[in-house]
Amino acid sequence: MSEQVKFLSAVQRFLLAMANHVNFPTLRDEQYENCRLKIQQWPRMSMETMSEVVSYLTDVPFLPEQLSQLQLDVSQKVVVTAESAKPLRRPNQNYQNFPCYLTNSLWLLVLGDNPLQNALLPLARHLGKLGLRLPGEKTISKVTALLLYRVAEAMDQQQLHHMFELVKAQLKKELAALPLAGQPFIVELPHDPMQMPRSFFNEAFQDEQPVQCQVDVAKLNYIHSTIRERMPASVSFPTVDMGVSHAYMANVFRQAQAAQQPALPNLQINMDVLQRRGSFSKKSCPAGSAAVGQLALLDAPQVAAPLQATVPAQPAASGQVPQPSQAAAPAQPAASAQVPQPSQAAAPVEAAALLAQAPQPSQAAALAEDFQAASQAATNQEATVKVGGKDPSAFENVMNGLRAKVDGKAAACMKRPSASGSGLKRPAAAAKGNAMKSGKAVMKSSKAHERAKDSKPPDALKRYPHGCSKCRWQPGCTPSCFRYRGEWP
Repeated sequence: MSEQVKFLSAVQRFLLAMANHVNFPTLRDEQYENCRLKIQQWPRMSMETMSEVVSYLTDVPFLPEQLSQLQLDVSQKVVVTAESAKPLRRPNQNYQNFPCYLTNSLWLLVLGDNPLQNALLPLARHLGKLGLRLPGEKTISKVTALLLYRVAEAMDQQQLHHMFELVKAQLKKELAALPLAGQPFIVELPHDPMQMPRSFFNEAFQDEQPVQCQVDVAKLNYIHSTIRERMPASVSFPTVDMGVSHAYMANVFRQAQAAQQPALPNLQINMDVLQRRGSFSKKSCPAGSAAVGQLALLDAPQVAAPLQATVPAQPAASGQVPQPSQAAAPAQPAASAQVPQPSQAAAPVEAAALLAQAPQPSQAAALAEDFQAASQAATNQEATVKVGGKDPSAFENVMNGLRAKVDGKAAACMKRPSASGSGLKRPAAAAKGNAMKSGKAVMKSSKAHERAKDSKPPDALKRYPHGCSKCRWQPGCTPSCFRYRGEWP
């Protein structure tokens, strides 16, 4: 507390103590003159100090004209700086105790019919008289809870939040239209109305006095706790991922057909499209596998064959016992009855029935051979197209030539000597290739070395004691070096 505020608080206590004295007007005038002289002696003050001094001057029991003159004297002592010139950012006001400040007429509107339309504007004006200008969200939610006191139990959190947003917009709009509130700036409303500053109390309760709370406080606080000032963004359910494997969707579709149940609408997939996309391509299913038989069944034409288990046999009219062969065969329909033709709609169900039946080993082998022949024909056809429309035999000749080149390079890589000698610079992996030589290649290389020994000059051993002039290896050089070919520099 500053020195100026301490002086004014002492003046206030003195005048309140002498309020019932006979000479109170004379004492008040003396204190007024004393305050003016004291204010002239005060040093320059900031905006914060000036606001604090003015708030105490409002509560001092001076005459209105005396208060105006003192406020003018105080305002002349303010130093206008760059910081003081900025508008003060005041905190939000906490008016959650406002139900204790309502009058009887306001309670009738709040607890009456349609309180959002009838009681919101009068309640906002009444709170404005109490000094409310910057309501916090807790205060707004408390106002919403009071207005929805009778119907809040039948509303969910989304509806309560929607009503909170409506009350928030309307309340702030109404308070912004009011003139500036007087001093002091009330941050939190007191629990007891008698503790309110006298200026706000007199303005708010000129006609009626506040009454006690007319609702259950515990229920009101519970409704207040259920209202959410912040709602998370609505999370939409993720849509169906169209990048899901077509094979997975086809599997679901096939299972639905096998169970004779309708598949999902987005799983109506054409099997030919799946094969073109590669999900069920023939190349991914080797010959002889179980998938080959299933693919062959899928590619085979669907034949509407009646099942023996579903068609009971008719007993003979003459009372004869039917033979086993006759019992196994389906009964012939009457001539007058219409024979139902297999429709296209029944094809998927019959295909599912064929898939459900496990193929016999002989049938699976035959299907695998047919599929392997068909895939070989398709491969030859693709090769013919790549060659340029020529005969497939030409393509085979080209492939044989490529295989011969590859085999020759592989054999050349394998013909490497063993790793020995002091001047070895090659990796030791060459010894592995040398060990894999065939017997004929070893005999050929040994004969070449014999010829090289016979034809080498006497000075060659002095110049190149460790081998030939190209690689300086011991006997066992590669065909590209001079010593292997019997040549010397």
